[in-house]
Amino acid sequence: MTQLNHTPTQSFADTSFFIKLSQLKLDVLKLDQSQRAIYGFYNYRTLGKAQASSLTLNENSYDDLETYTSKLPFGVNFVSPGHLQNVNTLEEFKKTDKLKFLKDSGDLVC
Repeated sequence: MTQLNHTPTQSFADTSFFIKLSQLKLDVLKLDQSQRAIYGFYNYRTLGKAQASSLTLNENSYDDLETYTSKLPFGVNFVSPGHLQNVNTLEEFKKTDKLKFLKDSGDLVC
């Protein structure tokens, strides 16, 4: 039996991810603080043997799953779903219980 090992990943958020987030906050989300589904991808074709995988986020990460996957090259990417928690002020961010947030997010994986 082959043992599955965990490999640490890196994340890469393209500048287009933040530009799109700014646009969404101004035009769509406004003060809405509900969680929003987003998607990232791992391109496994570009990995070398000793290279850590990288989760990439870009402007397409906010699309629905079907639209998102249609914009990726076929057969070389693994799509990873997630969510974005929007806050509107620095004070709200500081008030967030980060350990609870991480635990609740981790519980979604299990």
